[in-house]
Amino acid sequence: MSFKDVREYVDVLEKTGELLHIKEEVNWEVELGTIMRRAAEMGEPACLFENIKDYPGYRVLGNSVASWRKLAIAFGLPPESSTREIQVEYERRMDKPIKPVIVKNGVCKENILTGDEIDLYRFPVPLEHEGDGNRCIGSWHIVVTKDPDTDWTNWGMYRQMVHNRRTIGGHWHAGTDAARILYSKYAPQGKPMPVAIAIGVDPMCCVAAIAPLPMGVSEVDFAGGLRGKPVELVKCETSDLMVPASAEIVIEGEILYDIRVPDGPFGDFTVHEVVGPNKHPCRVKAITYRNNPILTVSHLGIGMDDNHIMPFSYGVPIKKLLRDRGVPVTDVNVPAEGMGLLVIVAVKNSYPTVADHVFSVLDSRQPDFQHVVVVVDENVDVFNGREVLHSLLTKMHPGRNIRINSHRLVVSLLNFLSPEERGRPEDALAKGASVMFDCTTPVDWIHENAALPRNFFRDISPEIREKVQAKWRSYGFK
Repeated sequence: MSFKDVREYVDVLEKTGELLHIKEEVNWEVELGTIMRRAAEMGEPACLFENIKDYPGYRVLGNSVASWRKLAIAFGLPPESSTREIQVEYERRMDKPIKPVIVKNGVCKENILTGDEIDLYRFPVPLEHEGDGNRCIGSWHIVVTKDPDTDWTNWGMYRQMVHNRRTIGGHWHAGTDAARILYSKYAPQGKPMPVAIAIGVDPMCCVAAIAPLPMGVSEVDFAGGLRGKPVELVKCETSDLMVPASAEIVIEGEILYDIRVPDGPFGDFTVHEVVGPNKHPCRVKAITYRNNPILTVSHLGIGMDDNHIMPFSYGVPIKKLLRDRGVPVTDVNVPAEGMGLLVIVAVKNSYPTVADHVFSVLDSRQPDFQHVVVVVDENVDVFNGREVLHSLLTKMHPGRNIRINSHRLVVSLLNFLSPEERGRPEDALAKGASVMFDCTTPVDWIHENAALPRNFFRDISPEIREKVQAKWRSYGFK
């Protein structure tokens, strides 16, 4: 199943019990974000705010895929699907890209603002955290840029903070494809870079925007493959960029490379309020939007939210990379609780240096997000945190099974970095380190000495398992 727009997705969330209509008046200043944070941490349904202070007729959707149930629904799978089943479905669809369809018009153009009409404060943009430098209009969206030489269009997701009615400050950090286009193509010519920010799109478009695709690969085609049908695109009003025609809000502008403005602080996923001065501002040239638009937002913090769920997609390309490099990998998980910074790899333990092989391959990807690597035996379920923790605590020898690379580039938001390691505020990557925990059983140990985790569904005979399951309620369990 695919969704033509975010409104159709909202309808399905409601039918499956994963949407809460909040009709009580809510203040856009901190209160809305606080409600989202508590709802995410408690595993509550997505929040559709329908009565926002100062903004009658506008709506905000938060936590739209902030749980595995909601992500399963976004994929058109049964809500109870496991993390593994979602990843398997993602892997099945990712190699089947579908080209977009260009349309002449779309509902995203029901209203068009240009010139003096442009006002970002027309929308109920939340101030999400106490201490944020300003309101953030881009926290769950897609950012569209294009390479002027190849016509390759890139989709990404980079925070967008409002500076004034017609200016936003994006987190155009050096490790992103958009920044590479900006610095290598537009900056040398002294030209501003056209950009479009589409807010309130089909959830598969957001999944595609966050996916770790190589530069030059079309996220638009990838999104079509995930949806099972092409994305309908419409041309912007002020540039030749194409955006999803069903988007709720589209902000058109240009990145001014020759100007720097202070940006932040902002409460990010590391719960570190980052002050990022000297960012390139985006001058807004037009805004188009649907009638009664829905502003989609995410609230970053500790605990499950949209940005914790999304790294599930990182595991598939990591598994492919390891296989291509000759590693006998059986499974990979980038768990939501690890915020994209941790990768768990299961391997066939067929030679003594297999864990070191994993570490060397993953460290060769610098720069990248995952700076903590856990390698386990193939009989450990990488999607089962208890089994992984059991292996870490019982099979990882603290004296000989830890590897450290002290010359690793890492995300500059990490709180353990010193000011010297963090570097300049505008840098996205910092001088840090990476670590690997080898939790594999040495190949020269006899089988009787190998610790095997016990799992009800995997290790118990079918006859006993079925008998226990059939009598479960009679035992007194619910």
